Amino acid sequence: MFVKNRGSLTITSFNDVITILNRISRIKIFLIFFATIWILSSAISGFLYIINSEGYAEAMSNTTDLVDSYPFLGAVLLFVIVGPFLETIIFQIFLLKSIKTLLEKFGAVSWTPSFVLSSLIFTAYHGLGSESIYHGVIIVSPILPGAFVFCLLAILEYEREQGRPITYVFLLHAILNFVQLARYFVID
Repeated sequence: MFVKNRGSLTITSFNDVITILNRISRIKIFLIFFATIWILSSAISGFLYIINSEGYAEAMSNTTDLVDSYPFLGAVLLFVIVGPFLETIIFQIFLLKSIKTLLEKFGAVSWTPSFVLSSLIFTAYHGLGSESIYHGVIIVSPILPGAFVFCLLAILEYEREQGRPITYVFLLHAILNFVQLARYFVID
């Protein structure tokens, strides 16, 4: 339950956060979440680059090699449509709801455990195939903000009347990937 004390708001649970965020329009949430992911991921990438530019470039070479192996339209199909759709279904729909349903059988009523577990599994998945744990950490660190935001958006949509978690999570993920892909093909 959240409590108002002399004009300030005290949030006492994750469910309070969900309640407050669901009072904000979808378009504003979408824009706030897009900006949050973009800023945090860029800041994390920049920090990792500053502390070890050679290690960062080496870790990211697998990702750039993968993107380079596709023409632009093929990369768009894979990284903007197919990948985000499948990841939304697997991580922010199936896994998130499965963990929530399983934990409800043990009396848990909060989204928090499923939010955290699903986000961390989504992030770890993106580090699979890394040459080392160090490279894996470099690759997945900038993905972590997106993982948390995608799960939070899915939860918000589950809690909204006539919510559409698949639609909104997929759209946010696809738009972010498209912007990254376009930046990569145009700038890099």
